[in-house]
Amino acid sequence: MTIETNKGNLFWPKIVDAPGAVSASDQGFWSAVSCAVMPAIVALINQCPFSSGAYLYTVLFGVIAWRIKRRSRTFAIAGLCLYIFAEAYPISVPQTTPLVSLPIYAFLLLVFYINGVRGTFAFHRLSPETDIGYWFWPKIVDLPAAVSTSNQGFWAAVFLTVVKSLFVALILLLGSGTIDIWAYLEVLLFGVVAWGVKRRSKVFATAGLCLFILYEMHQFSQPQLLDTLASRAGAVTAAVLFLIFFINSVRGTFAYHRLSSESAVGPVGQDA
Repeated sequence: MTIETNKGNLFWPKIVDAPGAVSASDQGFWSAVSCAVMPAIVALINQCPFSSGAYLYTVLFGVIAWRIKRRSRTFAIAGLCLYIFAEAYPISVPQTTPLVSLPIYAFLLLVFYINGVRGTFAFHRLSPETDIGYWFWPKIVDLPAAVSTSNQGFWAAVFLTVVKSLFVALILLLGSGTIDIWAYLEVLLFGVVAWGVKRRSKVFATAGLCLFILYEMHQFSQPQLLDTLASRAGAVTAAVLFLIFFINSVRGTFAYHRLSSESAVGPVGQDA
């Protein structure tokens, strides 16, 4: 028996079932996570005190990310509106800077926020309300939950790929240092992991977890990169969060194949 599946593409997916709605909704979640993390990193680098208001976007987008993960339609819309405000407000106030300065990245986040709204509304239309647990350790009781949990590894790998690519590009453009072969390999490997996890590959989900552990071991072996308390605290926090994301990805991907087999519906992606 064949069924209609979610075609489209990453930038504008078709939403025809609950797993597709979850996947689209997660675009809004990970966009909010990105908008929460970036200001915090900048504030920590500039050693801004917590009372300065520099972490306001981190708090707001963090709450929005949490609620979008709970499939809140209100917060999905709020995330989109807050992001548009954060990008548009500096146009009328020249001395301020937008939340995201790179035009391409800013446009992609806008598309992902819109998809988050589409997916969240579709989720409530296509599936009954269920207890989905917590974002850091979701319950996996059906295919939508398996897709959502698996996508944690996909978006984590995408985030690392984008960050490393921007890092390499800035060094090349500014000529402020040298880049070894490992920097290029990290971009390539995390990009391949993201592609494989999106296809629900158990092999790539497991490889992504192993790759991230090796990556963090290499990072923490370079004390010159963690010479301040703020950098150490930020590195440990990020490492723990991404480790959880990749572990959840393995859980979700294996559960996806198990639940697909039990329901006699073939998986959307192909296992590697």
